[in-house]
Amino acid sequence: MCPILRSELTAAYVERHRDSDYGFQQEFELLPDRFIDRTTRASDARENVYKNRYPDIKAYDQTRVKLSQVDGVLGSDYINANYVLGYKERKKFICAQGPMDTTVNDFWRLIWEQHLELILMLTNLEEYSKTKCAKYWPDKDESSKTFGNITVSHIQETRYSDFIVRELRLSKESGGREEERIISQYHYLVWKDFMAPEYPYGLIKFIKRMNEAYTSDKGSILVHCSAGVGRTGTLVALDCLIQQMAEEGHVTIFNTVCELRHQRNFLVQSLKQYVFIYRAIMEVAQYGDTEIEGVDIKATVEKLRQKDSNGVVKLQEEFDNIKDIVEDTKCCSVGSSEDNIEKNRSSSVIPYDRNRVILTPLLGKEHSTYINASFIEGYDNSESFIITQDPVEATITDFWRMISEQGVNVVVMLSEIGDNKCPRYWPEDESFYDHIKVRYVQAESCPYYTRRELFVKNRDSEDLHVTHLQYHGWPTVDGEVPEVTRGLIELVDHVQWTLNEHGSSASVVVHCGLGAERSSLFVGLSILVQQLRVEHRVDIFTVTRKLRLQRHALINSYSQYEFLHRAIVNYAELHGLCDI
Repeated sequence: MCPILRSELTAAYVERHRDSDYGFQQEFELLPDRFIDRTTRASDARENVYKNRYPDIKAYDQTRVKLSQVDGVLGSDYINANYVLGYKERKKFICAQGPMDTTVNDFWRLIWEQHLELILMLTNLEEYSKTKCAKYWPDKDESSKTFGNITVSHIQETRYSDFIVRELRLSKESGGREEERIISQYHYLVWKDFMAPEYPYGLIKFIKRMNEAYTSDKGSILVHCSAGVGRTGTLVALDCLIQQMAEEGHVTIFNTVCELRHQRNFLVQSLKQYVFIYRAIMEVAQYGDTEIEGVDIKATVEKLRQKDSNGVVKLQEEFDNIKDIVEDTKCCSVGSSEDNIEKNRSSSVIPYDRNRVILTPLLGKEHSTYINASFIEGYDNSESFIITQDPVEATITDFWRMISEQGVNVVVMLSEIGDNKCPRYWPEDESFYDHIKVRYVQAESCPYYTRRELFVKNRDSEDLHVTHLQYHGWPTVDGEVPEVTRGLIELVDHVQWTLNEHGSSASVVVHCGLGAERSSLFVGLSILVQQLRVEHRVDIFTVTRKLRLQRHALINSYSQYEFLHRAIVNYAELHGLCDI
């Protein structure tokens, strides 16, 4: 098929996406799954059949990786793995199935004999209650594990937003002396078998990290999922196509997948994965790389805020791009129903059904599971936050039910008490809200916020200690952002300190008027702070986009987007994390 120019990728995607992906379906069905010049004799040999995780996923003889022959052991040179070309790089990848208990020793032999230093793992050990891959490395609390004649020791691991990097030491006796090597395993955590990630940005960043760690003198990159074809092929295809687009200004998606399948059977296994490749490449073409290095954050943001030679402010252009992204429509049927509509402060901000907080139903009370509140993913993709509207008098009890049922230890209030504002929903001493008792203990005034301590008890449960932080630094005019960022920065730091003090992993409840503008700035800054501290870089564009996908009207104006940039720059300056 003809190459697709960078400028034509969006049109190509939209055209194929019509009529329930009819164009993609037609194109995917044209992909070959058999080649007359490819054989699988080694995979089919009686002594090797048990080494294949899935009977239909085999290694072509012409491209298979051969292990050294063990004397007297028939088939000991076989492992279900193939060399696969990268973009203009011969044997950049080895694509393999996830090892089984019976093949783990061979897996480590492959790594040792091929002098590999970089492993990409794209599966979890178990998915859908089925084993997808044997655990082939030692835990953090294990000193080492031995596989055949290779000993593997755990050095360290670092958890990022959606992947873990493990550093492992290999040792093997050879010629009377022990040889040691260090390898890295990049384990991507959020990709289910046969599926594609919901959004491309996480995998695109993962591929970027892979290429930062890779040099050709480190040997091939070993990539595996469970079968070593679907997720594995999707990543390899994307890596090739991203580089092709950068060098040539166009991509040959169909031809690239055909060529990959000629090297290992069924690479890019499902229609969803094929569609995902188109979407990911389209987004790379549209938005480019939006990460900012931590040390350069001040200079980079200053440059983004300036007009270029055409009078365009790059930061404004970025935000316009976010607003123009067409995402799939999300359903708000529960919050919009007649029975629940009066529980919302406004019909303009209603939680999506998919991530709304669901209360435990009350006996004898219909429609008692609804509250206008949404789970919001934090830096590590867990439900770190709940964004909700200010309670109204009729929903105060529901608010405390949510606090109790979710085990919340920290509440962040970004509004003021008053008529047509937020009611005082906590007692002066002690009160019952239906079956929930709330006891007020003490308050402390700080420069930017008031800290209150409360205890919440639900029938027979133990007292739940809740720290309530009310921020006072917001302008009184709706839609405006604070002129200075220091107050919100201190609040973000104090919330993290308080969570550590409680030893809490529960969601932080954040609320403001409609549960949108102010709350999204606090949550957005909290995520960016953690990203900066862990990765030493930030991606404000992607964090903003992810927030907007989870609740209506989050980061909804350019002034809010610009505030996030100012705030994270000031945070980096205050904590010595950037060049001044």
